Amino acid sequence: MTSENLIKLKSAGFKVPKFIIIQNLGNKDEFILRDINGKHIDLSFSDKSLFAVRSSCSVEDGEEVSFAGQFETKLNVEKDNIIDTVKEIFNGYYQSNIYNDWGVEKDIDNSTVIVQEMIDSDISGVLFTANPMGLLNESVVVGGKGLGWNVVDDKVNTTTYY
Repeated sequence: MTSENLIKLKSAGFKVPKFIIIQNLGNKDEFILRDINGKHIDLSFSDKSLFAVRSSCSVEDGEEVSFAGQFETKLNVEKDNIIDTVKEIFNGYYQSNIYNDWGVEKDIDNSTVIVQEMIDSDISGVLFTANPMGLLNESVVVGGKGLGWNVVDDKVNTTTYY
């Protein structure tokens, strides 16, 4: 999910775990931090000890094209490892075959990473706005116990809704 979509959800009143947006300044080791209002901030979270560090490429959830799930996400990242993990995510953009083969041509914005407080979920799910089996007018939700990775990696029993 892109940072813009998280901001929309938060603005619409949905419960969204606290997050910050880290913007790359064109160098893998040079970046700035901003909150959901675009204000520059310091890297500070409450006493939360684990975080999700996720890519926020402009086309991960695009209207014309989508690369959802193709870029890196790291879960259960300890606070002391956030900066190194952010660098790893930025490096991953440029090592991705999708970005190198197609992203440069389409001028994809790959300059942001989301750091979000980790939620130890009871149930997680994946929403496909178009059925991956080719039914483009049908949405599919697949849910199961635990973290979303368990659902995606087929490690838990799931329920599917069409």
